[in-house]
Amino acid sequence: MAEPGVPTPAALRPPAPVAASDPTRFGRVEADGTVVLLAPEGEVVVGQWAAGDPADGLAFFGRKYDDLVVEIDLITARLSDHRATPEQADAVLTRVREGLAARSFVGDVAGLEARCARLETMLGAAREEAKARKAEQREASLAARRALTDEAESLRDSTAWKATTERYAAIVEEWKALPRGERAAEQELWQRISAARTAFDKRR
Repeated sequence: MAEPGVPTPAALRPPAPVAASDPTRFGRVEADGTVVLLAPEGEVVVGQWAAGDPADGLAFFGRKYDDLVVEIDLITARLSDHRATPEQADAVLTRVREGLAARSFVGDVAGLEARCARLETMLGAAREEAKARKAEQREASLAARRALTDEAESLRDSTAWKATTERYAAIVEEWKALPRGERAAEQELWQRISAARTAFDKRR
């Protein structure tokens, strides 16, 4: 489980989807078509627009920003609802941060950075949760393997030949279906099952 004080993904609910941003608040287009972003570090030239009305150019670069926002909001929501893995969320976060660094859009840089920071915090909690979940699964799998081993050994002296033969076959299939865990422990248990089955087969 997550450490005390570390928020879980469910506790960090993503913000509701927002409408298209207003690029005129964060940039402008010069008379020659140069598109400028008003970034925290100052004015940044993000591109050139020569396809018509300058307002269309500003809108075009504003949509590029909105695309990044939609991407980060969507993966944040999916991570929160356990519909995305930490690995998937991390890939999107990396891609959006690359887009942020490229400065090829017009929009609220600080706002997008805050979204990335929120997702990064969620990722930390999600990784801890996934780690704890895997540990629990390994323990449960090992317990199930031990139970199968005990059953196999209890059948060693059985004289119900047909039923016991079928049960040994079923034990093998159940073993195969279990998630993998600690290799050394599993090998030791499997050797015990194999020895019990061999002893039964010799008696039969």
